[in-house]
Amino acid sequence: MADADLDVARARADRLAERLAVEPDVEAIDALAATYPARATQEARFDARDALDLPARADDLGRALEEVGFARARFEDALAHMRSAPREVLEVPAAPDGPTRILLARYLGFDRGEHLVAVHVVLPDADPARIARVDGVIATVDPAASLTGYGRLELSLRETLARDLPRVGLASALLVVALLALSLRRAREVVVAAVVVAVVVSGVLALATAVGVPLHAYSALVLPVLLGITVDEATFLLHGARSAPPGEDPIEHGLTAEAPPITTTALTTAGGFGALAICDFDGLAHLGAMGAFGSLVGLVAAVILVPAGLRLLGGARRG
Repeated sequence: MADADLDVARARADRLAERLAVEPDVEAIDALAATYPARATQEARFDARDALDLPARADDLGRALEEVGFARARFEDALAHMRSAPREVLEVPAAPDGPTRILLARYLGFDRGEHLVAVHVVLPDADPARIARVDGVIATVDPAASLTGYGRLELSLRETLARDLPRVGLASALLVVALLALSLRRAREVVVAAVVVAVVVSGVLALATAVGVPLHAYSALVLPVLLGITVDEATFLLHGARSAPPGEDPIEHGLTAEAPPITTTALTTAGGFGALAICDFDGLAHLGAMGAFGSLVGLVAAVILVPAGLRLLGGARRG
């Protein structure tokens, strides 16, 4: 919830939390209303309590306790509270510190002149029909509520990828080719490096699909990194071949000079990403798997395709 008035935002969040708490499609609710309800929420609860006429029921409760064998005197403090129930409103501390600060930071924020109040909703699964029903409840209670979270970001990313990935891929390919042309300045080397990049990207996506690693908000983040690593490996091998001394085979020289360092960096990078693959959080686990696959596929593609491309296109001869 977002509102310029903190009390209004908190009251809106309380209403939503109370409605979702009885929604069958919701597994759990975590909201500030459980510990620091808004003033309007507290007043409404006091009114509901007072409507029960607790003072008149105190004596009835006392007699009922005696009838079933309880010592009424032991309950006099509770019965006294029923006869004169307080209406003391609990306020959020103006300057919270310690555990209270940590607690409130989970629910309260401020951005661009508006107070933000979060209601954390847990669903038993990601069933689209269930999500749609919960969204409908939220829209009914508060049409201005903003819905976010990892699951929603993932759905949004999938829709965006399906729509924009071809355009972004084409623009990225043109940019990579242009930068390779400026750096290498030899048509055959640009072609070889571009082929390596294309093979690596398609190979990583195919391998990830084969082993069940989805493309989402986390795993997609590693693709630009893999693109840069692949360009580096291909470029190092190409420059190594170009710098071969007279009389020495350029491809052999390039592999001898550059294959060990790029292998080392690729394997250490794959190891670093691979360590994330054992995380309990699926987002980081998928990111790690995608990064490890990409590092290994990029290494194999560069070491095989660069020498083969140079040999095929005439790059084995200096000139």
